[in-house]
Amino acid sequence: MSIADVGHLLDQTALSGSLRWRRPDVASPDFDGSIDLYDDLDLYLAACADPVGIAGRLPVFRPAARYELTSCNVNWTNWSARIAEAHGKPLGTSLAVGEDTRSAVALIGRPASVFAALFAARTDRSLHLVDSLVEAVGSLAMPHSSSTLFVAPEDADDLLLFGMLGAVERMLPTDRPWDDLPRYALITGRDLAALSWMTAKLIAAASRSDAGNAGMRGVRVRRYASADSGSNVCDSTQSPDGSTSANSKHLRQSELLASYRDRSDVMAFHAHGSEACAKGGDGTVLCGLHRTDAVFEPQAEGVLACGRGQPCPRGPHPVPLRQMATDVLMLATCNGLRLADSRTRPEFNFGLSFIDGDGLAYVSSAFSCSGGGAASIAFPAAMAAGCTVGEATVLINGLLHHARLDRIAFIAIADPEHRATASARIRLTTGRLPTCIDLGSHHFAELVIADPSVLDAARNETLILTVTSDQGCEIVGYHRVQRCRDGSLAVVAMLFGFPNHLGRIHVVMADRRLASDQALATLARVDNWAELLRQFQIESANPEACEDFAALRHRLCLDVGRSLGALGIDGGTLIHLQRQLAFGDQLALAASEQLQEHLLPKLQGAFWLSNAQAEQYTFERSESAPCPTCRQSAFRRIMRHSTRGGCRTVMVCPKCGIGSDIGGGSAMTAINIEAPSLVMARRRTTVDRRRSRRPRHHGHHASAPIDA
Repeated sequence: MSIADVGHLLDQTALSGSLRWRRPDVASPDFDGSIDLYDDLDLYLAACADPVGIAGRLPVFRPAARYELTSCNVNWTNWSARIAEAHGKPLGTSLAVGEDTRSAVALIGRPASVFAALFAARTDRSLHLVDSLVEAVGSLAMPHSSSTLFVAPEDADDLLLFGMLGAVERMLPTDRPWDDLPRYALITGRDLAALSWMTAKLIAAASRSDAGNAGMRGVRVRRYASADSGSNVCDSTQSPDGSTSANSKHLRQSELLASYRDRSDVMAFHAHGSEACAKGGDGTVLCGLHRTDAVFEPQAEGVLACGRGQPCPRGPHPVPLRQMATDVLMLATCNGLRLADSRTRPEFNFGLSFIDGDGLAYVSSAFSCSGGGAASIAFPAAMAAGCTVGEATVLINGLLHHARLDRIAFIAIADPEHRATASARIRLTTGRLPTCIDLGSHHFAELVIADPSVLDAARNETLILTVTSDQGCEIVGYHRVQRCRDGSLAVVAMLFGFPNHLGRIHVVMADRRLASDQALATLARVDNWAELLRQFQIESANPEACEDFAALRHRLCLDVGRSLGALGIDGGTLIHLQRQLAFGDQLALAASEQLQEHLLPKLQGAFWLSNAQAEQYTFERSESAPCPTCRQSAFRRIMRHSTRGGCRTVMVCPKCGIGSDIGGGSAMTAINIEAPSLVMARRRTTVDRRRSRRPRHHGHHASAPIDA
């Protein structure tokens, strides 16, 4: 009997009395043996500790009703020791620093220690029983380690979750090699039966993986980006022969519901929601409800509308996560992994619902965080490349940290060693940038950049890596400084492509501060022109043009803001930003031409633009400077806007008058006008006008003939 079949049976069947259900004649395709169901705890524990024929069966505890721990009299310490010793896995000592090990960790004397012992025995892990959660978290933080922490749900409070996150967060800013960072996960369940079921599934999956099946079969990875009208769904499929295919499409309600039942190895969701309820798109709802027949007291807190018999406020088609047809579910939503300190009762919980089914790994955030969209691309890319769940979780936490999106937030309920397919990670080294590299059919790659200038920029926090693909693949990534095995420092870029593979990429270095300064300067220029249009009431003369300008200005501000926020994530963002700034220059030019057309007739009278603006500015300071026209002694007058904070620099020369009046955000830095000091009547002369511009812009020189 397969794990999926047993999961369906457990969902539909209630056992009674002291029935022991066993089908020794039916073997599981995922597990070389049979599955035994026990509704008696003593019989279940005895089966776990029985070394005879243990390889031929997998015990699962399934009581007739909810099992209350307070009503049982069990020495959990003795049972965990008996189980470990029966299978040649005596209790381990404390982990040594630098030890490369896989371990199962649990609190001594707690029920979860029994499942940790069984898991360690059946998956060839070391077993470490600790006295406190503080000690448990400390054991997870060991370099090189791959640890699985078994806890009862009431022990998995926020103190524990934040402690687990802190174990990695403290190492991310260091220059430790990436492979030194700890990889860990949590194992829990809503009760003893759920913990037993989760442990059995993971043992079966590990048995399949150890047999080499994970590398021989095809793998299918899917990502959902939910929206009101439906969901944008991306699929990447790798056949057993190594060939790959990718497609993207927008699915509506009926297609979405069907896709949730369509088997895949990994599903990743980017959705709006929290704790137990998220929008799947077009009326579908990702639901953490445990049972629809649960009854709650009217005064009970933490009960959602569906628990009161009311329709779900997020949509008419809720889909319990336990029904998702996938081994690995990554949910990028707010508060996606809440346990003991959740605002809702355990009957309403994303993670607990998913592991009630036949799922093997659930990954989500412990709190509301930014960066879920990028993380939901990087995670399936890493899993498609054969990373373990533990590795993929550390990678997306690294994305949050190194791309400056948020503090790290993602935790896995899983065996951290589980992988969807054989590892296909690739690590390449390049000496200089720019460079072009062919990454082939890989979805995830590590690029080691041994360029001193790149290293200096990274350490000064000014480095941007522009990465584009010949295939047009959207590339998400980040970089960090780390120490190589030879002791030298290098910049390592983590690059993710999904659903398409990375292919041939081009990598160019850029300066973050320069890009930011240029963007802010462009927006300031556009804002200055908007202020001038308003000040001189252009809207009364041409209201339609002013409405268009305001709409385009608003769109430009939004687009530039998004691009600045994504400079450290999306490899092609700088190119998009440059196009946006070029559009901003065109918008400012159009506004200046419109203003000139409106003001030109006024120049024949007493109107002077600087005087018209002067009443809004206050004098701040002056400084001596040579006149750019006559080279005689002059000064610059610095004026600051009384409400907006912007400044103007006015060049005043006793001989030439006001030579220039330039706003602080202007592309120009100086204006020079050259003309003869004596002009004869009825003779043609030439006036040279030179404008000096900021680095991103070219200077301008014009000569204009004038009839005197």
